[in-house]
Amino acid sequence: MGRKSRKKKEARPIRTGGPQPKERKPWKGVHLGVSTKAKDLPIHFTKKNYIGFAIGILTIASGFLSLSQGSITLAPILLVLGYCVIIPIAIILK
Repeated sequence: MGRKSRKKKEARPIRTGGPQPKERKPWKGVHLGVSTKAKDLPIHFTKKNYIGFAIGILTIASGFLSLSQGSITLAPILLVLGYCVIIPIAIILK
């Protein structure tokens, strides 16, 4: 009474002739004159870099140690110094 019969949709035929869609080329990205390939960015750490990393890790470790002892002044200073100053300088050194 109130129902309408629905017709089944016919399957679309497979394209066999006629113009084919264009083949898309992979997107190359925006070239800003900066190379991002790993082989173009050789990063060679020297003895100075490793000493800087060691000093940074010791500073961070002493910051966490002083934090566990309850120091609310020395611990944040050591952690910020290790993470934000010493480690980045160790990476930048040549």
